Amino acid sequence: MIFAAVILRSFGWGDVLGLSLVGFLLGLATKLGPRMRFFEITAAQHPEIFRPMRMPALSVSVLAALAISAIELLTRNTAFSSQHATYVGCLVGAAVSSGAWLLSASGLLSVDDQRKQREITEFLADQDSPVPSGPILNTSPRWLQIWNLLNFAAFISLMIFAMQKFFNW
Repeated sequence: MIFAAVILRSFGWGDVLGLSLVGFLLGLATKLGPRMRFFEITAAQHPEIFRPMRMPALSVSVLAALAISAIELLTRNTAFSSQHATYVGCLVGAAVSSGAWLLSASGLLSVDDQRKQREITEFLADQDSPVPSGPILNTSPRWLQIWNLLNFAAFISLMIFAMQKFFNW
C-alpha cells in the first residue's frame, strides 16, 4: 500500500532538488574512497581497482547530480516532464556537457600517464637518458577550465531556478 502511494504521487521541484542533492553527495563520496581496514587489505591485493581518482570531485559531483535528476525525469512519464520540457532539456544538456568534459579531461590524463610511463621506461633502459619530467598536466588547458566553469555555472543556475520554483519566490 505504501509502495503504491510512493509510485503514484506526483513529481515536483522538491524531488528534482532532492535527487540533485543525493547525486551531488554521491559524487563527493567517490573522492573519499574506502578507508576501512578490510579495504586496505583488498587494495594491497588489487591496486588496479582501488587506484585514487584523479578527476576533480566537484566536476564528478555536478555530473552525478545532473545525471540522476535527468535520468529520473526522462524515465518517468510524468506531467512534470511535459510541463517543464525546457528545464528538462537544459538539465539533460548540462549533464551531457559535464560528461563530455569528464571524458575530455580523462583522455588528457591518460595521454599524460602514457607519456610519463614511456619516459620512465626509457630512463630505466638507458642510464644516459634524461630524468622523467613527471606529470605535465598540473593545470588543465584554458579551454578545459572555461568549459568546466560553464558546466558549474549551468548547474548552479538550474538549481537556483528549481529552488525559486520550489519556494515560489
